[in-house]
Amino acid sequence: MHIDQLTYFVHVVETGSINATAQKYFMTQQAINASLKKLESEIGSPLLNRTYKGIELTPQGHIFLQYAQSQGHHSRYHHYHQRQLW
Repeated sequence: MHIDQLTYFVHVVETGSINATAQKYFMTQQAINASLKKLESEIGSPLLNRTYKGIELTPQGHIFLQYAQSQGHHSRYHHYHQRQLW
């Protein structure tokens, strides 16, 4: 699992859109979707239901979202403090 996968997952959940996430990170929708599928495979559980209306979290996705958000905050904190050391 990579921090990028967590970042994409959180952004997709926040926006409800793979397309918006792809645009933000200058990637294709297929690349974002592949990253999310790989994440789900690594977790061993579906995290998102993809519907014609957009994205919905599964029960496991709600739990994982809390983890992903906590890792994102930790990552930004760590990155900020690394920059302060230089």
